[in-house]
Amino acid sequence: MNIRCFLLLASSGVVSGLDNGVVRLPLMGWNTWCAFGPCGTDVCTEQQVLDTITAVSTNGLQSAGYDYITLDDCFAMRRNATTGELYPDTGLFPEGFTNVVKAAHGAGLKIGIYTSAGDYTCKAKRDNCSGACNVGSLGHYEEDAKTFAGWQLDFVKMDWCSASIAKLSCEKQYGEMSTALNATGRAMAFYMSCGGVGRKQKFASKVANIWRVGNDHLDCWDDICSAKRGYTSRSHGTSEVIQYMAGISKFAGPGGWNTPDFLKTGGEGCADRAPGHLCPGQTDEEYRTEFSLWSITNAPLLVSSDVRKLSPLQKDILLNPEVIAVNQDALAKAGDLVGSYACGGSALSSGQVACQMWAKPLVRGWAVALANFGNASASMSLNASLLGVPAKDSISVRDIWARSDKGVHPAQGYTVQVESHATKMFVITEASDSNLVI
Repeated sequence: MNIRCFLLLASSGVVSGLDNGVVRLPLMGWNTWCAFGPCGTDVCTEQQVLDTITAVSTNGLQSAGYDYITLDDCFAMRRNATTGELYPDTGLFPEGFTNVVKAAHGAGLKIGIYTSAGDYTCKAKRDNCSGACNVGSLGHYEEDAKTFAGWQLDFVKMDWCSASIAKLSCEKQYGEMSTALNATGRAMAFYMSCGGVGRKQKFASKVANIWRVGNDHLDCWDDICSAKRGYTSRSHGTSEVIQYMAGISKFAGPGGWNTPDFLKTGGEGCADRAPGHLCPGQTDEEYRTEFSLWSITNAPLLVSSDVRKLSPLQKDILLNPEVIAVNQDALAKAGDLVGSYACGGSALSSGQVACQMWAKPLVRGWAVALANFGNASASMSLNASLLGVPAKDSISVRDIWARSDKGVHPAQGYTVQVESHATKMFVITEASDSNLVI
């Protein structure tokens, strides 16, 4: 299929995800995974979550659309040996989840937690509790779903730790939990994280609202950074995980969305776990590239950094209304890779050419991202003919990071300089030839 036909076909029909009434547009919110310490440490307390709820509801995030508070593998879940009911570590959450659920709902926010398809969660390997903590949901899907509904949760993420060891089936396990959650009668967004790469998008939209398509996303740009973190597997950096989104927009639609994992905007938490202390693993431009490509591919905007004290960079990126509007456009069409440019003298580990044009159709016009994954500044062209705009026509161009209009240009004639690891993002519409800039 040629590139031009791809987007035209992608916009010709409506793809729908799980029909449980939620996440008709990509979900926006916050997650704990890298917020209160380096990625993978998975720490949180009741007070930290309460403080974050207060911050999100007052610092502009909620007003911008971030309305989900989600807890990852950070509360050392236990199971009552007599009743089989779940409860978090009372040293971390003295009142269970009662206070955080009440606070989130009282602020007009939604809240959710984490479990695993297997016997134990991912953190069980690191916590020495003789198998008593970090329990998963295997064998308890129905009762755990009822417990989550009883806690008045709005979101459940199910991971794949210990499940693969037991030789379980992603399709079977996530299907069973999806059925169990829907049977409760409470609408809960369901996030599927089925381990590794080589995603299962073909069945995911039938059982989940969100499904991860790559490895854990670290606060890194590339494999060099992730190797320094002790990761022996590849493709954990921003420049790599986004490549798994290429060619799969056809699986996304209202109620079901591909995701390359959580955003790390502004930096992961530091080892000292001090409020607002961020330890960025990427540059400012790399964080803008991250947010640009999550937005244009309709990935959920779930931010996993400490937002209790927003940094100027976090404010600049996370609160940009025009970039958010691309992600939340009512047409609900996910964007995709539509063109590549040789630049920077290098290719990505995925084999993709380093300078790329991504695009998505909007209710009015198109959003376009010109991303330079190469190691040198590059001249890149916004070629609207790849979107079906006749070459003889002209386009009106708006730079949505700069929030400035760039005039009217020939459909194949708008060229910009894009710095290494940076992304320029535009909204374009077909225009008359008046005010044409040559």
